[in-house]
This record gives sequence, C-alpha cells and structure tokens, in this order.
Amino acid sequence: MKVKFAGNSAVIGVGAAIVGISLAAASPAHASLVTLQDGNSLVQLNPTSNGDPSQDGVYTWNVNGVNQLGQQWFWYRLGNSGPASDLTTLNEVGSPTLLSTDGGPGDNYASINYSGSGFTLNLQYLLVGGAAGSNSSDLQAIVSIDNTSSKTLDFDLVNYDNFSPANNSSMRTVTIANGNTANETILSGDLAQVLVSPSSTQYDAATSGFVTGLDSGSLVPLPDNSSTSGSDPAFAFGFDLSIPAHDSSVISADEVVTAPVPEPMSAATLLAPLLFLRRRRSVS
Repeated sequence: MKVKFAGNSAVIGVGAAIVGISLAAASPAHASLVTLQDGNSLVQLNPTSNGDPSQDGVYTWNVNGVNQLGQQWFWYRLGNSGPASDLTTLNEVGSPTLLSTDGGPGDNYASINYSGSGFTLNLQYLLVGGAAGSNSSDLQAIVSIDNTSSKTLDFDLVNYDNFSPANNSSMRTVTIANGNTANETILSGDLAQVLVSPSSTQYDAATSGFVTGLDSGSLVPLPDNSSTSGSDPAFAFGFDLSIPAHDSSVISADEVVTAPVPEPMSAATLLAPLLFLRRRRSVS
C-alpha cells in the first residue's frame, strides 16, 4: 500500500516544534561530526560516513553522561525492489546548520541537506534534554523529501532504532502498536518510546540481522513483526511513499529515552573485597 500525500498537507505531528524554528541565528558546522547538547543530554551524529557503518547517523545519546543508544538512522530506497541505502550515501549539500533554540551553551538543533537522483532531502533534529540528574531525554526528527522530477517518485524510507544502555545488560522487550508507536522496556522499567507520524505502512522488531537486511533489500518492505525480546533488540518503521511530481512528503519521529538505573550489584560482588581481605588474614 502506498501512502499518498496531497500537496504539502502532510501531518507533521509530534515533530511540529522543529518546523517553526528560525534559522536567523544559525551557523554552519565545519566538521562532519555533529554534536547536540541540552540539559542532561548529549547527542553525536555523522551525517556522512566515516567508514564505520555502525557510526552512521546518530550513534551516541548520553543521558547524565551514560550512553543509551547503539544507532538511530534512516535508510531509503527508490522504486519497489533492490537494496536500501542509508542517508550517508547521498550527496550532502553544504554543511549542517546548527543553533541553540533555548539559549543554552550548546547547539541543540541541526538541519542537514542531501540531494539524490530526482529528489532532495532535509533532515532536522531537535534535542530536548531533561534537567540535570533526571533520567529523561527527547530527540525529535523530521525528514522532508522533495520530488524535484516531473514524474511520481516511489520512495521507501525506514527509521531504524537500536537502543543500547551502557550501564544495563538486562533482557529487553520491544512492542510496536498501531503502526506508529514502539515501546522498549527493561527489567527496571521503561527504556525508550518512539512515536512516528504519519503511521507507518511497515514495521519490524528483531534481535539480529537488521542492518544487513536493510542493506541487502531482504527487509524492505519490513515484515510487520510487532514484538521481540533479547539482550540487544532493534526496531524500525517503514514508509512506502508515492510523491507526486514537484511535491513533497514529511515524516516525523519523536524519540524519548528514560535512562535505566545501573543494575544492582549482587551480594557476591559486594562481599568479594571482604572475602579477599579475610583470605589474606588467614594466610598470614
């Protein structure tokens, strides 16, 4: 099924806050690595590849100094068959534009432009960190695709997420509902929620082989698996877009992470130093 957008009336939904941001005070970034900071949070992303595919896109999301993310990024495909490619394979136009939207000491907004065959793409991120010491953080993204050709553009877009809390190795569970909401939980409670708009036409939750499947084309379209559990799950939403000539489509994602508390140390771990000292005294 195709998602058809009439004119520029696509619903931006949860990412609407980004659209109204004035770029008057913006400054271009002079390096490929983009760093966003706000409140208790720091995000790093590579808009172009540095040779390590695992660091394409957003690969660091620190909350209170602890990374909670493996990777968040977008894949695309033109037409109805073949492999998908991540956005770093497109031509970046100019340098990313960065600014602070709340007067903070660091930039918390980025706008990145790309060009492809018959289309241009604009990607915006807005980081809204929580108060110092709190566990929550919010990262909003908007992808705008403009069809610059004289014919309809068949365009697949995939929003991929792999959360990976550095201080917690517990089993995690992902559930996807209504084609627009993914929740990831951990033994200590909620870890992340991702809300996309409009609702996706495809989705998937899996524990392995995700990026390989996207790159090979075997996971496009996504197979609509709505849940998975494991030590390192990932999930994605897919959008099968049919964009009229000289028109545009907009996809938004609101990503919220709740940093889990560190796993409690076992009694054996806590007592180990005491046992070691006791053994030394016994020997002496």
